[in-house]
Amino acid sequence: YDLMQQQVPNNFNTLLPTERLDSKLGYKYADGLVSSMPENPNAWRLRGNVERYFGNFNKAQEYYDKSVEMCDLTGSSFKGPALMISAHNLTFSGQHSNALNNYDMAVKVQTIGQWKVNIMLFKSTSYLMVNDYYGALDVIDQLDSAMESYGFSKNVLLQNKGVLNRYRFFINAHLQEKETAREALNASIDYRQQAISMRNPDSIQKQNFEAEILSDEAWYNILFGNYSLAQAKLKEHYEIMSDDESPAALDGYNAYSGMIAVMKGDPEDAMQYFNDNISTDNYTYFSYFKGLALKGTGKVEEASDIFEHLANYSFMDWGAALVRDLSKKQLSS
Repeated sequence: YDLMQQQVPNNFNTLLPTERLDSKLGYKYADGLVSSMPENPNAWRLRGNVERYFGNFNKAQEYYDKSVEMCDLTGSSFKGPALMISAHNLTFSGQHSNALNNYDMAVKVQTIGQWKVNIMLFKSTSYLMVNDYYGALDVIDQLDSAMESYGFSKNVLLQNKGVLNRYRFFINAHLQEKETAREALNASIDYRQQAISMRNPDSIQKQNFEAEILSDEAWYNILFGNYSLAQAKLKEHYEIMSDDESPAALDGYNAYSGMIAVMKGDPEDAMQYFNDNISTDNYTYFSYFKGLALKGTGKVEEASDIFEHLANYSFMDWGAALVRDLSKKQLSS
């Protein structure tokens, strides 16, 4: 399993450097999992992930169907996630209507409330993947209505309400629905503030939360062209995070700053922010803007590599979903 994870994406794992990736090893280790654990649904799921990673969606579906079959055979509680992952693959293979049926079945068989939320959020993202933003919002509304029946504590319910409204925010913002996006962002901040106040956070947690809110405020202002206000929010964000010793502490600051520069038509300035951390593996959404900056500075081949990766991204990720169609347009322009 660990060896396979070095070769093939699986839940945001870290891959080996590109020059050391070997598809034959990915297949070898995944086959080893299946042969050593033939009744384990997760082994078949991981084997399917290899095929999906290489764009073999029909073959991947055979393995995902086998994963669901093993759940029925063994009584495994993994059936909900197995159906959900099958739905992801159906979306990428152009069978979104079939995918929706699998998402609905996954929610129905799942008994854990948080997993129901996760599956519905993925279902919403699947609509973004097929460029149906209003369909994505409809799913968010359905989840919002159902969530209080999932048996959450007040704190967990508030956290989920915060996440839900953040989804509403960025979907509406990309639809350029300014007032609706603002209302959703305000609700997201309010729910998250209530949730964190119930947990008696330490100073570091408070600091990180404050930085997170500032970056969301910056994002809102970028998407509606208020670049000066966005930069002011990012300056505050930087002041909070600049003392953090984590190598990723300033990724948000750099990503949003680079995005602003691109939106203002200054790709040269953007490239000072788009360091190696801002990559398709780490930040799918922002890597699109890095691609625009590279293209604008004459590095067309590097930009095309990014757009190609995003256009063919085959794992369910809201960041990739928001820029997938845009990446296809860049490749055809």
